[in-house]
Amino acid sequence: MSTTKDKVLEIFKKGNKKQEEVELYFNQVENLLRKNILSSIKDSVKLEFCLEDSKSVLGVCTFQNKSKPKITLYPYQITYFNLTANSENLLGFKTDLPELCKMILCHELGHAFDKNLDFLLSLRQTFLDSQSFEQVAELEWEMERIAWEEGKSFLDSSLLEKYESLTSYNLEKKRSDLEQKYNIKLAI
Repeated sequence: MSTTKDKVLEIFKKGNKKQEEVELYFNQVENLLRKNILSSIKDSVKLEFCLEDSKSVLGVCTFQNKSKPKITLYPYQITYFNLTANSENLLGFKTDLPELCKMILCHELGHAFDKNLDFLLSLRQTFLDSQSFEQVAELEWEMERIAWEEGKSFLDSSLLEKYESLTSYNLEKKRSDLEQKYNIKLAI
């Protein structure tokens, strides 16, 4: 099975990019995330960050404990989404990689600072235990909606319109993914 990095390399190869150019691009993406974006956010909110590859999501927020959320961003998946979104016009605008990274990070911060997250996770577990998969799906979608909404508070106002488009796209994709995962039809 190919990794996201492999998929991005394949896209670049179709554009006649040399291996060295591709590796330089990935280094630039990682530096952009580490230095320009993560460092400025990290200083203001005191979160832990790491960069990894080979995930099917753009970012994720997990908790070792409630006071120390960990946000993980996946630079190759972000790059792949950026290339795909632009080539297929998924969002209705051309994405700029630094802006896309900021918007994804704001969404993950929305998860980190969701005041009801503990309750929602507990309720989700209750629904899972009782095999109430429609309620699980509705709750998972609602947790995403809340994170996108909360993420706005971390966003530069100049990105609001693009963030709204990214939010709509991702919530529709989340709904579709949940319906497929749980073999249900959500009334959202």
